Amino acid sequence: MSNASLGRSLLAAAIPNYVVPAVMSGTSAFVLGDARLLSASYSTIAVPSAIAGVLVTLLLFERTPPKTNAQALRFGLAIALGALTIAAFVAGALVLSGLAPSTLLGDACPSAFIGAAMTVRAWSRRAGARGAWIDASARLPLLSVSTMAVFTTGCVGTAPPFGDRTAIGLPARPVEGASPTTFRAYDTVVGICSEWANLASTRSASSRRQAATAGALSTVAGGLAFASGAVTGALAGHASGDGDKDKATDIGLVGGLVTMGFGVVATISGIYTTTRASKIREADAAGAAIERAMSRHTLTALADAPTTRDAALAREAVAMLIECTATARAFEPELLDVSRLSPHEARIAAIVRDTPSGDPALPRRLEEALFSKGEER
Repeated sequence: MSNASLGRSLLAAAIPNYVVPAVMSGTSAFVLGDARLLSASYSTIAVPSAIAGVLVTLLLFERTPPKTNAQALRFGLAIALGALTIAAFVAGALVLSGLAPSTLLGDACPSAFIGAAMTVRAWSRRAGARGAWIDASARLPLLSVSTMAVFTTGCVGTAPPFGDRTAIGLPARPVEGASPTTFRAYDTVVGICSEWANLASTRSASSRRQAATAGALSTVAGGLAFASGAVTGALAGHASGDGDKDKATDIGLVGGLVTMGFGVVATISGIYTTTRASKIREADAAGAAIERAMSRHTLTALADAPTTRDAALAREAVAMLIECTATARAFEPELLDVSRLSPHEARIAAIVRDTPSGDPALPRRLEEALFSKGEER
């Protein structure tokens, strides 16, 4: 066939596949008064449908349509599912990289699926295989929604937004029985320990994002493996039906290798997701242990009578810092970062960080550094 014929086929696929979803979603947006849907109707909804139509036209160009309704249904669903999975892969990559909002998934994927199905339907009608699409039309939305639900579950995961965790410390004003010097020293220790807890929380959030990315990749790779297997089976069956056994064998071999490759990627990503989940639990446990230590030492200090509270506050400050530092070091030594602390806090933190655990001289060194005359935070 000529290039002009290919061009006409591409236009015949792209134009209706763009116009139909744009008009349908645009009309719905107008009736509902949804400005976001109206904007998406001619962009993230219509464009993926048109692109899917063009790609499917290139794939099917000069191929003979199936001669039976059953073949048309299987072939059409396989091709449409492949278009959906490719759209999910591209949209998911854009969302995870921060280049597009999460709504792109819900817009592009069903649109690409329907656009591919419309193109295969028009292609199959040349052989009179029309009745199968009456049955298929009821299955397309259900299959589209279920596939999207699986993908978005892997993509979004359980990664909540993260920020600073507020550890329990002393009130903003000095308490009864505590001298200003002791209060400032205790407040310095609370600031250092809070930073350890915040860093553990940040590591947990980072692992959550990595787990979500790996989960999305695993889901997409698994979907691509399934889609490539379905498309390969449809193409090989078609070639075999035409009597070309060698071509069917070649298609089956290549498709099998591609499916195995995607399966390996999905497996590796799944293992990485499990590893990240373990890191999340460890970081959360470290942060919670630091906060529990801070709460316990604070309550112990405040439980003393006002006449002895100053000494109790000084004692608990040293004990809190030693315990929280040991907890952070046991989880991950890199948590003991002093770059985000004030100069005075960094100096105190460096003492306990660089002193071996169990050194009997550590409490005395901390007391001297925390409660020295004229020391300001």
